[in-house]
Amino acid sequence: MSWKDYPALSERCYLETLPNGLRLRVVPKPGFAGKFAFLGVNFGSCDTKLPLSGGWQTVPDGTAHFLEHRMFWTATRRRNFPASVRRRTPLPTMP
Repeated sequence: MSWKDYPALSERCYLETLPNGLRLRVVPKPGFAGKFAFLGVNFGSCDTKLPLSGGWQTVPDGTAHFLEHRMFWTATRRRNFPASVRRRTPLPTMP
């Protein structure tokens, strides 16, 4: 694990890239009572072509916005939608 120091802030940021490519950044905050996490992805409204199996897969406009909402799609929130919508929109599964 490497790190970068920020002397003006008296902080150190630890850097690590996992085998799957996920980049982690950890900034310890001694004395803080709470925890905070942030997720950033290299995918947004301008990304409509994604690399897949040596080629490119085109995704519809709005895919990034749709996925952003799906991150917070829970079973409780899902029950508030009509059954016809629930049948077409399965709950996401975690690998």
